[in-house]
Amino acid sequence: MLALLVLLAGSAQAAPFSDEERTDSVMAAEFDRIMIDALSGDAQAQYRVGYRYYYGRGVEADVPKAIAFLTRAAKQDHQAAAELLKQVLLYDKGKSPILGDLAAEDQATIDSITSAARVQSDVHISAEVMPCYPGGMVELMKFLTTNIQYPPEAQEREIEGRVVLQLVVNKSGQVCDVKVVRAVDECLDQEAVRVCKMLPNFVPGMVNGRPVNVWYTLPITFKLTD
Repeated sequence: MLALLVLLAGSAQAAPFSDEERTDSVMAAEFDRIMIDALSGDAQAQYRVGYRYYYGRGVEADVPKAIAFLTRAAKQDHQAAAELLKQVLLYDKGKSPILGDLAAEDQATIDSITSAARVQSDVHISAEVMPCYPGGMVELMKFLTTNIQYPPEAQEREIEGRVVLQLVVNKSGQVCDVKVVRAVDECLDQEAVRVCKMLPNFVPGMVNGRPVNVWYTLPITFKLTD
């Protein structure tokens, strides 16, 4: 059996995150196995290594190494790697390294992803009237609970935890620019992002009676039960 708990940002009932995940030694052993596949050119393994270097999962966080592995995976049309690479380049400029030592084809991949990304500079952190899902919190929870599928790999490895997403609800009510701001594991993060991108339009946030783009935080807790 499994359970999916959706906690909305700002909810008084949102319990603090309890990290009951795998031990560091287990995660480090997993990382070593994944690295072997990554070095052999496997795109999924390259993505997973880049992911772990970026978020510091089972290995010390290292943004330059994260970019290098994510770039190689993105070159093989790995969509999740391309999305995470875009996040690193656009939202973590202060931590990004000088990339002069990258191969020309890797730099071209980064340039392509960066130029294709649309950075919204007019996004409000808060609004007089915050964005609202049609039907409110209850309906949003129903949508997420109905559509999220607990990844089989996460079930087999008994992975639990809370993925925190940040997204923009634009002035038309559309959900865009979804990114992971607190990661748990690649498979849970990808599933949370996948379903978040399926969300129907919200009622947009308002400032001075006009619709505006607003940042919105959405934590989703995955929990396995007996």
